[in-house]
Amino acid sequence: MNLKLNQILKKFFFDSSCSICKKEVEDDEIYICKKCREKIEKEKSLHVRKNIYYLFEYKNEIRKLIIDYKLNGRKELSCFISKIIEDEIIKIIRENSIDVVIPIPMSEERFLLRGFNQVELILDNIGINYKKAKRKKETIPMHKILEKDVRKINIKSVFQCDFSVNNKNILIVDDIVTTGTTMLEMIKSLEETGKPKNIYIFAISVAPTFYKKFL
Repeated sequence: MNLKLNQILKKFFFDSSCSICKKEVEDDEIYICKKCREKIEKEKSLHVRKNIYYLFEYKNEIRKLIIDYKLNGRKELSCFISKIIEDEIIKIIRENSIDVVIPIPMSEERFLLRGFNQVELILDNIGINYKKAKRKKETIPMHKILEKDVRKINIKSVFQCDFSVNNKNILIVDDIVTTGTTMLEMIKSLEETGKPKNIYIFAISVAPTFYKKFL
């Protein structure tokens, strides 16, 4: 079944309201209305802090969009999100001579439950090649943990990279960075695997708790 037909059937049989404003969308819209789509596109701005790139603060419309996309099974939203980030991520890859793109991995259990890796699906839509790191163990979703020390214990030594990173320019990609704990653990795994030339981070959105402290 092609994607467009699948979208039409979902709109017919299931809730097709806008992920953001919750109003009913038009027939040619999938899970996001024109007004909300235009608002997000207008608010998009590429921020650069050291080796970290991001497009949005994780709040308001973009927060609702990402939550609905990955937690409520609305994978068709990946098409819209891909269009939002496409120009910027391609520019980052080109300007930093990126050799390896690595989406933050999810556990096999969570993949089976959700049915897709939200970051990989976006990269697939854009046509960006990437290497898959492994998540060695199941962890508690980070958005459910408030305590900083518990976050560190939860994610400690969870990633494994079975490919060469020596003298490579690496770009780690994720949808949300909250405290930065997951990113730091991913970087640690890469540095234990080899000696990357440079490591960059691209996130669709970052939480104020992260950028106020680290950026």
